[in-house]
Amino acid sequence: MRLEGNRSNLVHPAWAMMDLIHGGQAERDPSPLHHAARLLINSEFENGGFPQQEITGVFMRNCMQHYAAYRNIFPLWALAEYRKHVLQVTKQCDTSI
Repeated sequence: MRLEGNRSNLVHPAWAMMDLIHGGQAERDPSPLHHAARLLINSEFENGGFPQQEITGVFMRNCMQHYAAYRNIFPLWALAEYRKHVLQVTKQCDTSI
């Protein structure tokens, strides 16, 4: 989902990143995962938080929902999954060559 100024709502790439990780994308081509991780890392504030962005979801087509905790939970979770399932696997492959 693109926001004004061609920005991404960080929750959505975080969800997509976790889906791709657990769908085996790292074994096929990890470059989209590296790109998503870079987006999340570059958006992180110095204090470790992430920016508060626009509405995250719509319920019943007319009720906009905003979950304040999502902005920190899902990007951090996605980066943890990235580290565990992509970086460590890539690192193991590099050292075994």
